[in-house]
Amino acid sequence: MQIRVVITILIQSSLISTLPQSSNVCSPNPCGAGADCVIQGGNRVLCNCPDGWIGDPTVSCQPECLKLSDCPFEKQCQGTRCVDPCTNNVETGRPPCGVEAICERVRHKAICSCPKTHTGNPFESCRRFTTADLCSPNPCGVNAFCEAGFDKITGEDRPVCLCNEGYTGNGVTGCVRGECVSLQHNQCPDDKACYDSTCIDPCGPTFCGGNPCCASNANCRGVDHKAECSCPPGMEGDARYECRISSGSNRNVGFGSSGSICEPNPCGNDAVCTPGSDNTGRSRPVCTCPRGFRGNALASCTRGECLHDTECPQHLACFDYRCQDPCNGACGTNSECQVKNHGPICACPTGYQGNPLTSCFSARRG
Repeated sequence: MQIRVVITILIQSSLISTLPQSSNVCSPNPCGAGADCVIQGGNRVLCNCPDGWIGDPTVSCQPECLKLSDCPFEKQCQGTRCVDPCTNNVETGRPPCGVEAICERVRHKAICSCPKTHTGNPFESCRRFTTADLCSPNPCGVNAFCEAGFDKITGEDRPVCLCNEGYTGNGVTGCVRGECVSLQHNQCPDDKACYDSTCIDPCGPTFCGGNPCCASNANCRGVDHKAECSCPPGMEGDARYECRISSGSNRNVGFGSSGSICEPNPCGNDAVCTPGSDNTGRSRPVCTCPRGFRGNALASCTRGECLHDTECPQHLACFDYRCQDPCNGACGTNSECQVKNHGPICACPTGYQGNPLTSCFSARRG
């Protein structure tokens, strides 16, 4: 790097005597090309390079720069000087970045940005993020809305995109109108229920927290948008968990005085008796718990916690007459579940894509 040199030239006294009294010791200029000559009392002069110029003033001075490439990458040519672009904007005369902003020197330029934890206009001012900033502007797709969420992997706040009521799909890319509004079961046929804006068979694996509502050897049918479980003829037990061969299936069941095998009622307290037959074709009573009740119909049926979702807290739903978490097994692999108005809403987390009902996968996979 060249250093600006200021040199004092002493004019020899022998020469002064030969100069007229009014002679200017700086004329002709005893300094180098482009250098300034300044008289310093009597016969002394100072040689120095002008501001923004460099070199040996006794030999030659030249501008520090005339174009950007004359300066190092981290500096900028302003006038004839190489200047830190983060300390001075040639147009405004002040630092180019705003309050709390970060300034980076890249190829002779100042690049302004807000820190990761801040937002705002980096040329004016940056401020700390609030949860409200996560959804402004809305990062979600069509027919979706944004809510502030939390990333379990990074530990940071992040936006979560959810489908609008009555819509289904991926909230990040966009949602489409569903068959029904979640939990508005009356919008579906009697033997179907509304789940995630879709009419589904309540006897399927999705409706009861990801598992079948009834035992594997039980009968299931959709009734009033619910799964109704019953044991086949000749079997007994709680049809939700297990049906087993009835202990009395090998003997004939007598008829009551009214001619019906259900009179008097042979079933447990609050249970319903229905005439049926066992696997040999013999007549027998079939005991079941009525809608809204649960238990062993041969012993006793008790009223469940609920009959409708509205009888449960907002974050729970009525499954098999019990208030349960509707997110239990409701969403696919790597997806996230949020309960709204008793219903599960599935979405792929940030950095993932796919169908949240089946599986989400990393958007960065090769």
